[in-house]
Amino acid sequence: MKRKFVITAMLALALFCLASCGEKEQEQGMREEDIQSSEAGAQPDEKEKEEENNTVEHDNMKEQIPDKEDKKVLIYYGNDNADGLIYKEAALSELSAEALVGELAKVNIVSLDTKVRTVFIDEKDAKLLHLDMSKEFGEYVSMMGTAGEYIVIGGLADTFLDAYDCERVKITVEGKTLETGHTAYEGELQFFEVQNTKRVENGK
Repeated sequence: MKRKFVITAMLALALFCLASCGEKEQEQGMREEDIQSSEAGAQPDEKEKEEENNTVEHDNMKEQIPDKEDKKVLIYYGNDNADGLIYKEAALSELSAEALVGELAKVNIVSLDTKVRTVFIDEKDAKLLHLDMSKEFGEYVSMMGTAGEYIVIGGLADTFLDAYDCERVKITVEGKTLETGHTAYEGELQFFEVQNTKRVENGK
């Protein structure tokens, strides 16, 4: 009887140990699940923080890159009495012959349909500019009187010389010498120093 009691007690003890171990394993398993859940929950936060940092860095890079500044040029044209040149400042997104002619058309130095065929600085002389205009310019300037022609040629020459930082310009039309009813422009032209030349502030 005593032996039977001892066996029963041992079985009860074994069952108690097994139950305790099971509870511990279950508790440990729950703890591991909680840790994994906690880590999984933390990952989006870390990802969000990383995205925020990247956004801030991207914004800072935008702030460090300066906006492209417009090119400031001077546009020369005739005054109200057509007896002198005045000029105004214009802002161009980039320096180009087309942009300059567009500004000159606004002040009647060239016709609206005038085009620049070619413009380039001489390879051997960095102060000499070659400017070949379309036939429309030749027709336009040929309709001018002596004073008007002087203003038109002067406005064109001065504007391009100033913009391209040259001292002399060779103006042709369709690759040929520019000829009007008054003059044949076979040589090089220098910057026109016209009487009563003055600057017009803010285009006024």
